[in-house]
Amino acid sequence: MQDLIKEDEFVTPVNYNPWKSFITFYIIASLINVVSSVVLKYTYKNYNLSIFILSLSGIAPIVICLAMFLHKKEKLALPWHTKFRAIFILFIVYITSSTATTIFNYSNKLKSLEQYVQNIAVLTAFYTILIGIATLIVYIAQTIKLKRGQL
Repeated sequence: MQDLIKEDEFVTPVNYNPWKSFITFYIIASLINVVSSVVLKYTYKNYNLSIFILSLSGIAPIVICLAMFLHKKEKLALPWHTKFRAIFILFIVYITSSTATTIFNYSNKLKSLEQYVQNIAVLTAFYTILIGIATLIVYIAQTIKLKRGQL
């Protein structure tokens, strides 16, 4: 009778899939980027609002990258190759949405292909630095939690 009632036989292991929630963060990142670009296009004369929107759009990549991994314990315990893949996709989302909004917003103001390339290069460097900082913070948070035995 004891052999028939083993709980381990009836419990199926649950495979955690983080990509469903990562897609939500990717959509939020692209929406923040597009909305901030559109708001800046129409309110560029208001200096205070422009500075506020630029600072929010500058902080957004760090906050989104941190929220991707720090809001659930399972995501912080993911292997690093999965984390790097997710962060790289977030980087690609930011670059593509920034490029699309740049082309849409400034298509009549930028005169040459060289200006487009310079603008995209500056955006790429900007997002590389911000997402690199966020990756470093995720690494530090994971190391601290591993040392405390919370993972």
